[in-house]
Amino acid sequence: LRPGCGRVAIALVGGFSDITRGGHHAKFSSASAINASHPLTRAWVRVTSKSLRKHVREPLAEAYASAADVFVYSWDRPLESDFAERYEPVAAEYADNAPVLAQLPQLKGTLPKECDSTLVSRRLTRPEKRVKPRPKKRTMPKAQEACHPRGMHYSRSDATRAHAVGHMHAASASWAYAVREAHRLITEHEARRGGLEYEAVYFGRPDIYMHKSLAAARVPEGAVLMPSPGFGDNFFLMARDNARRFSEMYHVAETSYGCEIGCVTSADRCAFKVGKRPCDAATRAKEDVSVDGQLWKSVFVQRRMNATLVAALRQPLDVAPYRFFYDMCKRFRPLGDDP
Repeated sequence: LRPGCGRVAIALVGGFSDITRGGHHAKFSSASAINASHPLTRAWVRVTSKSLRKHVREPLAEAYASAADVFVYSWDRPLESDFAERYEPVAAEYADNAPVLAQLPQLKGTLPKECDSTLVSRRLTRPEKRVKPRPKKRTMPKAQEACHPRGMHYSRSDATRAHAVGHMHAASASWAYAVREAHRLITEHEARRGGLEYEAVYFGRPDIYMHKSLAAARVPEGAVLMPSPGFGDNFFLMARDNARRFSEMYHVAETSYGCEIGCVTSADRCAFKVGKRPCDAATRAKEDVSVDGQLWKSVFVQRRMNATLVAALRQPLDVAPYRFFYDMCKRFRPLGDDP
């Protein structure tokens, strides 16, 4: 099974949680680069790589009777040598996501859908010459005020504190960008091998621990396999055409107003049956739009890709290291770090 000649691609996308700090510590600038030499980091890289090999790479290689080629697009350059050793990726790129995050306020997706018509209206009705000086007191209508780009801020949604830009979950937008770039690496490799496309693509985080193996079976053409349909978002397995549409998430945020990337409306949440909140009128009236890190992906897959969500396995929620590994290990000092 020659690497680079497989029929299924595995794309490891985005940042690796810094478990030496605990909690939700995504990488928001190069100043907070992960410490690759820390014993806890080295231990979790080892654990997750073995888990992904056993529960993802080997079953997919069996299902497609070929090598399962790995591609990496990561925000953590300090882990480059570790990933190269453990995954032997066909192609890999490492970048700083600070410039990406700095551009988020310019995305149309950070603004409400109503801003589309509001901004057009403002352009058409703008006077050519201002007669009176602008008053110091703010008199801008709320509808127009809401359509002014805002910088990074903290938003409390779903009882968690998240970085957000407008109503967009910043880490989710960053992840959508990384998915696009990982897909680019796959497309470029397909071109290098004479246009031979992969039959299926797995997009997943590099820092999750898989409790069970994927089925050694081909993914149905119109389906997207994920841990818990409508809720879990740690990995997505799909046929090649769907992977192409999945990679367009960031483009949607660039070109479309409204809540589609990194946020979810109560109407979409209820219409697509994602999440656990009730859908009665009173709850929906209070909720409206929520900054969201995962439910939006299930909505996007169903609305934009017209795909069917399928439970690949009932993966527990505690699959990321910051949720439990740090809490279990922070009180102990590792005695060694065997490979």
